[in-house]
Amino acid sequence: MKKIMTNIKTLAALLMVGAALTACSSEDNFMNDQPANPTEPQVYTMTIEATKGDAAATRGLSLDETKHKLTPTWNEGEEVVVVQTVGTTNTTLGTLKAKASTDGITTLTGELVGLQTDAQLKFYLHGSTYDYTGQTGVLLSDANSIEKKYDYAFAATYDYTIDGSNVTVPSGINLEAQQSIVKFTLVDDSDNPVNVTSLKIDTKNYIIEKIDNVDPTGNTQGSKSMTITPTSGTNVIYVAIRNTEPNKDKPNDYTLTATTADGIKYAYTKKDVTFVNGKYYEVKVKILSHPLSKAVVGEIVGTDGMAYPTDYKDRMPSGVSAVAVVAYKNGYSGLAIALEDVSDSKMTWCDRNSKEIARLSCEAWNESEKAVTGGRWLLPSNGDWENMFKATSGSTTNYTDLNAAITAAGGKALHDVDSDNMYWTSTEDDPGYGTAVYSVFLEVDGAKFGKVEPEYYSSYVRACLSF
Repeated sequence: MKKIMTNIKTLAALLMVGAALTACSSEDNFMNDQPANPTEPQVYTMTIEATKGDAAATRGLSLDETKHKLTPTWNEGEEVVVVQTVGTTNTTLGTLKAKASTDGITTLTGELVGLQTDAQLKFYLHGSTYDYTGQTGVLLSDANSIEKKYDYAFAATYDYTIDGSNVTVPSGINLEAQQSIVKFTLVDDSDNPVNVTSLKIDTKNYIIEKIDNVDPTGNTQGSKSMTITPTSGTNVIYVAIRNTEPNKDKPNDYTLTATTADGIKYAYTKKDVTFVNGKYYEVKVKILSHPLSKAVVGEIVGTDGMAYPTDYKDRMPSGVSAVAVVAYKNGYSGLAIALEDVSDSKMTWCDRNSKEIARLSCEAWNESEKAVTGGRWLLPSNGDWENMFKATSGSTTNYTDLNAAITAAGGKALHDVDSDNMYWTSTEDDPGYGTAVYSVFLEVDGAKFGKVEPEYYSSYVRACLSF
């Protein structure tokens, strides 16, 4: 992952006060300046020289693609909300607005109502409520872009003076970014663009969705996910991300689930990633998961109905479990074998009840936490077992390569190397009467099928996923 320090457009600025202020020379003049109704608060004018330069190297939001950075600018009318804090009470005083500037220097001007002399002043770029919901993945220009809506920054000071109706901040104020900005470029394993209409980001630790800094009573700890919805398909998505306290600059796990216009989902997981507030990152994401219709033998199957590379067994997307491994493909359809037996113990069947037992032991998974989107669990037939053996080893009697695929995917190996270790199949000797049910015998010299009389034999059950 490439971390890039940048000058981000509005995220930080050195605010220098340069207004000439006038004072009242006597108590009488001061009283004459008061409103006619003495209960109305005094209106103050604040004018601040705001500077963005090299000192704010990670802030600003004008993208220079040739240098992979964001350069400092100010947009006309860009707003900074001023809040005062006295004790535990926060009060919004007014809004300062910027003059357009491309050299990083501007003037913020506005009126404040209700200012007290013993308050802490807080400055919030783009509003005191940080709301990261509704992002469309756009960095610049668009009304819903990060530049216009999600570029929050903050500063606070006690160092200000009131002279008549004018306010100065002698020491200046440095606005600090409240989020990182990440550019995700989505490609497949061959570096081809993967255009998506939705990007869901799931995290291990909490991230901020929305937080009200003036009235925090209704704020929650945060969320573990957010969804970015571009207005049209794209493989380049910009996201403003802020981790919650106390983890704002600590590593987090991120799982990206991207959805294309035709509903195909792709996923990517990266652990222990640190996005620091105020910094800009460019991340090229290789989306390696794909629908089962595009799966190949040996890939892991998740409960989301997606196929994943084998090395994803320990980093599946949030809420997704690995339950099977692809063992046979025929065009867009195929079979996957479960990573574990239906039951840890052998199961004895009544011969005339075999189909019902199959439904209870295997198909019950379709209604459980092992249910797979777009697939259906069943008891494999003799032919299903042979297809899976042959697809993994080239032989209808060699089961060891299928076993190797199961264990490579993190599953439990089939019970083997024992003439007493058998797995039930759904194949019947005399369909309609069920006089005998076949089992597959896994022995030292390979796999073979044979009839068993259920009242004398018991076998294991391993479900098979049809897709």
